[in-house]
Amino acid sequence: MPPKATSTITISSNLDSSKEINTAAAFDPAKVETYDLTYSTKIYDSQGNEHSLDQYFRKTGLNTWDMYTLVDGRSINDPTKTTPDVTNLTFDSAGNMVTTPAPTSTANMVVNTDGTFTVANWVPGQSKTVGSTTTWAANGAAAAAGGMKLDMLATTQTNAVGGAIAKTQDGNYTGQISAMNVDASGNLFATYTNGQSRTIGQVALTTFANVQGLSPAGGTMWRETYASGIPVTGAPESG
Repeated sequence: MPPKATSTITISSNLDSSKEINTAAAFDPAKVETYDLTYSTKIYDSQGNEHSLDQYFRKTGLNTWDMYTLVDGRSINDPTKTTPDVTNLTFDSAGNMVTTPAPTSTANMVVNTDGTFTVANWVPGQSKTVGSTTTWAANGAAAAAGGMKLDMLATTQTNAVGGAIAKTQDGNYTGQISAMNVDASGNLFATYTNGQSRTIGQVALTTFANVQGLSPAGGTMWRETYASGIPVTGAPESG
């Protein structure tokens, strides 16, 4: 299975409404007092390299939060920098995310008309350490065409522990077949070393109106005859 760049991410999470408004200094991912919640989601570039979509949340007012987004701790559109994109989130009195009016955000977190986001302009990066110095640069891979759609519509703000509840993404690294199974309908399922699985084919069966009329052709082979009738090929259990 070839690598696939992540194109869709879905995250369900909760922001703790009982948190006090954060009045600490400007956001800094290295200073835990400058944000109230963080979680990361595994994503992949076009070459199957693994990266981390890092999101930080800071309560800024009653029912309002700022979301700071980085990839691998770097700027979305430039891995040599560490400036996050900032998205302003608002919740209603029931704790649901408000999508009308739409949230406001900086350039690399595009707000879609359906209330989702698109992580745009991502330049995948890699680090290099020489001695005590670590530098970052683009790694030569690409993001998914059109960016990564980020669905956070299930995010809530309630008086409960904050954190990610469920996360999914559709990217993967290169995988080799590790197991195969066939179901009753003849579907051939392959499981890969990268955790993915898919249907790769279907077994076809051929029958005859009168199998006793087949003519031996050597070994386990048989030949159609007038007495056997013509072959009828189809999927198992299809009639």
